[in-house]
Amino acid sequence: MLKCLNLFTLTGPLHYKKTKLLSIPRGIVYNTVLDIPSYSQFLPWCKSYWIDYANDCELAARPGQRKACLTVDFKLLKESYTSQVQFEPLDYIRAVAADSALFETLDTVWEFKDQGDATIVNFYIVFKFNLGVYQRISASMSDTLTNTMVEQFVKECYRRHNNQK
Repeated sequence: MLKCLNLFTLTGPLHYKKTKLLSIPRGIVYNTVLDIPSYSQFLPWCKSYWIDYANDCELAARPGQRKACLTVDFKLLKESYTSQVQFEPLDYIRAVAADSALFETLDTVWEFKDQGDATIVNFYIVFKFNLGVYQRISASMSDTLTNTMVEQFVKECYRRHNNQK
């Protein structure tokens, strides 16, 4: 029986959590996630970026924070958004969409914990698009999209780790 996907009915925010054990030092994993300028090289739908490394006086006064603007290009969706990125070296990175016409909510957290020569990575994301059609499509594909994103980060971490050997 065919199910009809109502693209205009709104859904609530989507939540996703993933924990991975990577046989890679924590510094490599942390630096890969914080290396926003490289995202377009390994995330298939991230096409461009802009980083304000602290030219903004407000951010310069608060170490461990920066602004990042990313352009997403996925199928029919091509939009840019700005995130406020907060980080504590080697412990966590959090990016929250701000000034976004694309997202009502986008909150991404990466946590890093040493496990001997390995790293435990906890990844959390909560998101809701402003447009119901985007939200419904993403709801039907959220596991695939978030798994792909996490796996691309993992592959990039291993690539960087192998290049350092």
